[in-house]
Amino acid sequence: MEQAGGLIAPDDLRRSIDHWLTDGVITPEQAAVMREDVMQEDVTATADQMTESVTPATEPEPELAAPELAAPAHPEHRTSLLIEALGYLGGVIILTAFILVLSQFWEEFTAPIRLATIGAAFVLLLAAGFVVPQSLGGPGTRLRSVLWFGATIAWAGVVGFAGNEYLDLVDEQLVLLTAGVAIPVAAVLWLLHRQPLQHLALFASIVAVAGSGAAMLPEPSAIIAPDAKIGAMVWGVSVAWFLLAWGGIVKPRGLGFALGSIVAVFAAMTTMGGELESQSRPGAVLLLITLAALVIAAVLFRDFMLLVIAAVGSLQGMPIVMSVFFPGVLWAAFALLVIGAALIAAAIVIARSRRRERAVSHRNWSVGSQPAAITSAGLVLVGTAAAVVTTSLIA
Repeated sequence: MEQAGGLIAPDDLRRSIDHWLTDGVITPEQAAVMREDVMQEDVTATADQMTESVTPATEPEPELAAPELAAPAHPEHRTSLLIEALGYLGGVIILTAFILVLSQFWEEFTAPIRLATIGAAFVLLLAAGFVVPQSLGGPGTRLRSVLWFGATIAWAGVVGFAGNEYLDLVDEQLVLLTAGVAIPVAAVLWLLHRQPLQHLALFASIVAVAGSGAAMLPEPSAIIAPDAKIGAMVWGVSVAWFLLAWGGIVKPRGLGFALGSIVAVFAAMTTMGGELESQSRPGAVLLLITLAALVIAAVLFRDFMLLVIAAVGSLQGMPIVMSVFFPGVLWAAFALLVIGAALIAAAIVIARSRRRERAVSHRNWSVGSQPAAITSAGLVLVGTAAAVVTTSLIA
């Protein structure tokens, strides 16, 4: 392979494959197939170069043949994707029909039959994920991920129905029980199958536990907004998740960055829910710190995704922040102008650093050490929980 003509050098492609495998973007089986393809193309290119080197110089050059259209690459791959898509479509149709039929008789079922029905769905989805053949490769991996994601939802349904029907739990108590019991199942399935849907299920369960647990605390005093305790606790969990992804403990790393940063930004916005200016100021400060940290991380990590999240968060939250500290339309417009310029500057810095990445050896700040990630995530969680509990108990 040559770098000219839009192709990638084999060494660069091998490093990219290793990076994708480390981040969990591809499976080990997919990485092995890609490495084999790279090796075959590299051997073919080397053989062509050797043939050209032994060809006599006096031999006339053959006439250039008219360019032919390249044959479609990996037609069997496209066929497998089509089969997979048809399978998912058929599964959705069957599920829809099952729900329609079940809804006709649901009111006639007794509580034990309803609970058994939801439990049967959980068992079937879980077992189906286990029996998916490993030989299917990528399609099998994705199918197992979908089945086990559905199993996690079904398990939450079992716990939620039992809690409401037999324990008379509602609202925050029911959410706390449901999400809390769902966490072990989601964690085990994520450990067995570290795919994006399992990652999402585990993160959502933890966030639900944090938010519902904070909601059960006493109402805070006038220092902070009434709903700020929920937003602050969810913010702490999201930042801790971001840090764990930075240390490579939760994978895929990119998905951990995205989930942690998005939820942290919007959780910080909810802490500004007070009607009084004095109640909104702590939340406004938290949002400013979150957005600034996100922009710094985007520049250090050379990650445009984080910069986009920071930009969207700034557009949503900064006018409110400026109205808290500096009432008036002009101040809000000035704040947006400054933030827009800062984001453009950050984008330029990221683009330039990416160009120099191959020529100069840079430290990869997006990959942290596990001890540092665990320590920092623990400190964030403990500090946030202590602050939420303390402010909730202030008379």
